[in-house]
Amino acid sequence: MILGRVLMFIAGAGLIAMSLGACRRHCGHGFGQLNEKHLTYMSKKLASKLDLDDAQKAKLETIKTELAAKLGGMKTMRKDVQLELVSQLKADKFDDQKVNKLFESKEKDWAETRKFMTAKMAEFHALLKPEQRKKLADLIEDRVKACNKD
Repeated sequence: MILGRVLMFIAGAGLIAMSLGACRRHCGHGFGQLNEKHLTYMSKKLASKLDLDDAQKAKLETIKTELAAKLGGMKTMRKDVQLELVSQLKADKFDDQKVNKLFESKEKDWAETRKFMTAKMAEFHALLKPEQRKKLADLIEDRVKACNKD
């Protein structure tokens, strides 16, 4: 059940990150690369690729700023979990109850972040014209194919 929720969170957060990162050339960098500077780069690239008007650019800037704040919190949450898992792996005995308790304490934060990310994706979607949505979908589809070559 915890794993399912974590995977759901990752899928939701990944969708918006992938949308904003559709123009990147590398795959698999995760949220560690999504700092304010990188989000600025991605939003400028999206504005250019999708030919956003000034009102759309202003709204995208607002979304970018909100995402930057939230992603900083995600990095902290992820680091807490990673450090505890490393600690447990170094220990003589793995304390699964402690790890489960940590995951349970983070579930509320993850669910809140997932809902936030989904809402931001919906905001971004709503500000796009139909032809811009299609172009964004095509960009993401190309990235999915490029990152999932077998």
